[in-house]
Amino acid sequence: MLFERQEDIPKWSPSVNDCKILEVINDDLYITYQLTNEQAQGFIAKRDFVNLTVRRFIDDTAILAAQACLHSKMPPNNNCVRGENGPTAYVVEKNDEATCKFTWLLNVNLKGWLPQYLINSSLASAQLNLVESLRNHTSKIPEIILSSSSCTIAADTI
Repeated sequence: MLFERQEDIPKWSPSVNDCKILEVINDDLYITYQLTNEQAQGFIAKRDFVNLTVRRFIDDTAILAAQACLHSKMPPNNNCVRGENGPTAYVVEKNDEATCKFTWLLNVNLKGWLPQYLINSSLASAQLNLVESLRNHTSKIPEIILSSSSCTIAADTI
C-alpha cells in the first residue's frame, strides 16, 4: 500500500495530491514522485518530492525508507516548492498476533521561508493525518483486515 500501490495514496490521503512511480529499479527499489496539497490552511504551499525509495523485511519488521534524489523525468517546476527528504522511514513491527507498532522517522526540508513553529505544527498534523487516513483506508479492505489483524507483514500491504 505504501510501496507497490503508492500511486493510490491520493485516493485515501487528503494531504497527497499526486504520487507516481518514476522508475522501478528492482522489486524493492523505486524512484518515486509525490505532490502534497497545501497545508496549514494554505500558509504552506504545495510541495513536491522525488525520492529513492527502498523496502526491506527483517524478521517481523517491514521498513520503507526514502531519500531525496534527482530524476530526469521530474525536474523541479514553478508550480510548487521542491522539498527534500533526508533519510526518512516507516517501520512496521509486529508486536503480537493482534497489534503492530508503526514508527515514522521523518527528516524533511520543506524549503522556502517558513516560520519554524508553522513547520513543526504542520508536520505533526500531517503525520497524524496520514496515520488516521491509512487506518481508515485499510479497515475498509477485507484482505488488508485479515493480514493486519494478525499483523502479517505482507509485501502487498506495505
